[in-house]
Amino acid sequence: MKDEIPKKASTRTICACLEDMRSCLKTNNFSYFPGLIEEIQYRANRMENALELTGGWDGVPDKIKERDKLKKEIKVLEEEKLKLEQEKLPNSLDTSSEK
Repeated sequence: MKDEIPKKASTRTICACLEDMRSCLKTNNFSYFPGLIEEIQYRANRMENALELTGGWDGVPDKIKERDKLKKEIKVLEEEKLKLEQEKLPNSLDTSSEK
């Protein structure tokens, strides 16, 4: 299942929704209570779907290992790029003085 989220989706958390539910209880105003229930259910479903996409809780460690491996690879590539740029810099200065 692919979740189509609008670009300007709310960044409200489930905890914020629950806090609004608590304020409903304090004020005895339940007019927007059903909407809060729907919002929490929507957000919880999205969290469950995200877990399924990563292989559940069991798949999370694999994703962490993969992320760490990619970070190391990026670091190595950045170091190689810097080294190549430093080697290229003196050569470009030498050729400009020979002209």
